[in-house]
Amino acid sequence: MSTILAPGTDSDKVPKVYDSWANTYDKDSEGWGYDLPKRVTTLILKHYGAPQKASVLDAGAGSGLTGQALKHAGFTNIMGCDISPSFLEKAKSKGIYSETEVVDLSKPLKFSGQRFDVCTCVAVMVYLDPDCGVLAEFARVTKPEGLVCFTIKSDKVDGGSHETG
Repeated sequence: MSTILAPGTDSDKVPKVYDSWANTYDKDSEGWGYDLPKRVTTLILKHYGAPQKASVLDAGAGSGLTGQALKHAGFTNIMGCDISPSFLEKAKSKGIYSETEVVDLSKPLKFSGQRFDVCTCVAVMVYLDPDCGVLAEFARVTKPEGLVCFTIKSDKVDGGSHETG
């Protein structure tokens, strides 16, 4: 587990860790009982609904676990972006995303303003410096009345060891 957290918020180190993990990540996550993608999708359906009509940005898409949960719930217009080219290739191979792009979330997003109805960022914020402006960027690219849904490791806040949405 220390290898996962070792890169911290250094956007030059994070892709290297995840590129080397791309082939076993899904199996490893399943073994941990990782359910955040399903939990986030449930929240999105509750607070936004309308999956067939929504355009979704899955920021930090990784291997596509959140995209899979979204697609299973009926979302069809999902864009996935991630800093790890290997993870993004894995995600693309699943046929989940209508579009994918390698993106460093610690930098301003290249997407036009108010492009997406929903923006997700699951299990990624721990790798982003709080001052990088990513939340402002998520708000900028999300349409008015849209939804931004992200998770934060609660141990960064309250000494726990789980993530909350």
